[in-house]
Amino acid sequence: MSSQSVLDILQGFTSQDNVIGMIVQILWLAFFVLYMLYGQKLQVRIMLKEIESSLFKLKIIRDRGREIAISTVKKMSKENNDPTERVDRILEHIYIPPVSLDPSGIIRRLEHLIDVRDFRFKDEVKLMVPNADETQINNLTNMLEAALALNQIYKIVRHFYLVGKKTSSFYIILQLQMILPQIMKESQAFASALTAFKTGQPIGDGIGALIAARLMHGKKEYEITKDIIVSEVSIDGRIAYVLKAKGPGGNVGKPGEAIRQLLEEKEG
Repeated sequence: MSSQSVLDILQGFTSQDNVIGMIVQILWLAFFVLYMLYGQKLQVRIMLKEIESSLFKLKIIRDRGREIAISTVKKMSKENNDPTERVDRILEHIYIPPVSLDPSGIIRRLEHLIDVRDFRFKDEVKLMVPNADETQINNLTNMLEAALALNQIYKIVRHFYLVGKKTSSFYIILQLQMILPQIMKESQAFASALTAFKTGQPIGDGIGALIAARLMHGKKEYEITKDIIVSEVSIDGRIAYVLKAKGPGGNVGKPGEAIRQLLEEKEG
């Protein structure tokens, strides 16, 4: 083979490589342009699909909590009245916290709102289950609060999902997607708590209440504030005042108010 033939073959390969390289460059440039124009929209669609999946799970958890609340109230009530309407009204309850721009007196206002909310919930429970005792009322109230929290979480997530989808706002959707794992864990915790309140099980390990009850065993105790009892015990030659929730039920009372009352009784 002559040197001229070899040179022609090499030039053919070189020209072919140039064509392939040019095609690759054109494809890469086209991909880059498309990504710049539609990449964010594609990301938004992917994130919206993920949010839709989580939102569907939240709806299932919310509906399951509502069903548990309604069925439990029906089971405990000896009347034939359907509590669905009352339960749904409770689940739509809205709590508006006080304005925090002026911190003076905000704790008193917040405490008042919480008290009113608690009284309102218990009154609704008493109307639905008039034959329930105090422990059952506390458990039902806590169960409805857990169902209410699930409903609010679902509505808030759905609101931001719809706003992000309507406006195609990348940052709204991105923020929602980033916090969704934590929201899902919180929702599952509320769902578990709802089941625990239904059966009257303790929340957590209950070790604090057990230790307090052991220290108070055999000692005189009295209710210092609503749902809080106190007992004077001796520990290593020192007098200690042990406080715990009165129980049974999910109410923990107001430990801060109990301590203040105890200090006033003992004159500081």
